[in-house]
Amino acid sequence: MTTALAVLLLAFSLLGWLSYLIVAKIPAMRRNMWPMWVIFDTSVVMALIALFQYGTQAGPISAAATATCASFALFVLVYVLVLRVPRAKGRPQAGELLPAFVIKGEDGSLISADDYVGKGPVLLVFFRGFW
Repeated sequence: MTTALAVLLLAFSLLGWLSYLIVAKIPAMRRNMWPMWVIFDTSVVMALIALFQYGTQAGPISAAATATCASFALFVLVYVLVLRVPRAKGRPQAGELLPAFVIKGEDGSLISADDYVGKGPVLLVFFRGFW
């Protein structure tokens, strides 16, 4: 029983990490990533319950619970420092006019915002090389 519970704790923790790979690919979920947080929160609650119920005497359970909590803490740290997409101050909102700019296209040519004024909507996509 204790080994099965330890494996379950570690499996939930691993599932939390793996769920990021799935959730990050769904544009509607990138901002809050609630499924990933539900899995992680469940794993931490299970770990804390196991620690309170079995104490630190149950070797595999206490090790798995500690690893689960450490994994969650590491994920929060990584999420805050690396994974979360930053929100820039002063960024244009949908429907706002863009300020004048000149950027270099992928072929090296210069592209100006003035080239597109009055020609309909413009969609700018910035690939951060993140996902």
